[in-house]
Amino acid sequence: MSRWLNEPVTIGIATDHVAVGPSVWPRDGLQQRIERHLYGARVEDALVSFDIAPQQWATEAGVIDALGTALVHAATISGPQARLPLKRRVFVVLDDFWGYHTILHGDFRSLRTHEIEEIVLAHFADVNDIDAASVLVRFDVQRGGRAVFASALARSLYDAIHDAVIAADMSIASLTLWLPVQLQALRAQVASSEAMLLFVGSTLLQAVLVDGNGWSGYDAQRRFQGDPVNSAWIAGFAEQVFERAAPHAGVAREDYDVYLFGDAVDAAAFEGRFRSVIHPVQSSADWLSSRQPAEAVQ
Repeated sequence: MSRWLNEPVTIGIATDHVAVGPSVWPRDGLQQRIERHLYGARVEDALVSFDIAPQQWATEAGVIDALGTALVHAATISGPQARLPLKRRVFVVLDDFWGYHTILHGDFRSLRTHEIEEIVLAHFADVNDIDAASVLVRFDVQRGGRAVFASALARSLYDAIHDAVIAADMSIASLTLWLPVQLQALRAQVASSEAMLLFVGSTLLQAVLVDGNGWSGYDAQRRFQGDPVNSAWIAGFAEQVFERAAPHAGVAREDYDVYLFGDAVDAAAFEGRFRSVIHPVQSSADWLSSRQPAEAVQ
């Protein structure tokens, strides 16, 4: 009998491939699941990657084509679905390239959920020049009620992924962008009360400011395949993000620690700009890599 039988499935959606494997949820931590199944760290479980045709890289059509193949593979190695009492659950995590993030400030303490949703939708429509009806949003009100971390995903992509999973006789247990999941996993691991988290991935450079009440600032810069890692430029970007997104007047960059994740960055570039640079253990994983996960497993 297949070891996948009746187990949930994890699917990672990048810009150039879709990876599928047996979920390790909940046998080990959420962070390990993301590292293993989306970003190519070595795993003992079987993991298979399906390329998106180069002419369809970073397109919804390319994702759905590769996803369909991946779901057929998952169903084949799991055994006939008719023998299963319940539909298998699918956990989907998407590269942040596919969505938008923001952190909004204000007094959200007395607002209802639908009121906050309207504010978030209006922000994405204005800043990203998109039709509010074309996206789905999720948000997390930070401690104290004066900031909201929000994400948006194209409704067309969400619906297409949902339809593909249903057509494979499975059900979606979770569908989310990568950054919110990762931040949730890091909450207990960021010791500094004032910090900046820098995620250097293959598609995006993302910065998140942290203060005592949670996530207080966000910015991102697009990266392209083959872009070199320019440590001095990244340190300058971090400095600019701080100046734009500092949670309140009177705070100084020199009081903030920088946590580096993803592609290797020279910590010396941050000297004199921030208090210290920290390389968490997790940075050894090849996060947001364009390498094929199956190759990394081998």
